[in-house]
Amino acid sequence: MGYSVLWTPDAQHDLDVAIYYITETLGMSNAAAKLLDGIERLIATLRSFPESHERVQDGLLATRGYRKAMVKPYVVLYLVDPSRQEVVITNIVHGSRDYAHLL
Repeated sequence: MGYSVLWTPDAQHDLDVAIYYITETLGMSNAAAKLLDGIERLIATLRSFPESHERVQDGLLATRGYRKAMVKPYVVLYLVDPSRQEVVITNIVHGSRDYAHLL
């Protein structure tokens, strides 16, 4: 059996805000659906290959074990706990933002 994928409240909020912005502000429901589809594909990958994405480059976050995956134009930040076979999605941020200072 693969890893469990969990969401922090912050990550769920980040996704909700992104979907709302794309759908309501930009009026691009197809783009919102594409983002959700990309997130679902990422989760499927993380269940089998949780360490397949690179560690973040920021020193402090890297020492804490943060990894990042792109679901363009967003960056999904997550942690892997091999002892519990869990992946915890911690944040979803737009790729243009300096996410290291948001955590």
